[in-house]
Amino acid sequence: MATRLALEERMSKFALDRSTLEEKAKAKEKEAEELKAVLENTNKSLVQEQLINQSLKEELQKVVKLKEALEDNLKQIKENEKTLK
Repeated sequence: MATRLALEERMSKFALDRSTLEEKAKAKEKEAEELKAVLENTNKSLVQEQLINQSLKEELQKVVKLKEALEDNLKQIKENEKTLK
């Protein structure tokens, strides 16, 4: 009889432990889903930033080419002025 009571107590304790672990598991799953959503938003933002950076690099390259062309034109103008004097 004592053995049966001890076993029932253990089964009751295991049931309680199982319930507690299931609640913790559900909480962790919810947390993981929230983190997944945050990660997805972060990845979307990163992709947008990368596209913006690429666009800015392309614009900078255009500006650098124009600057170089203007410097070449200025150099030619100065050389022409020297030859005219």
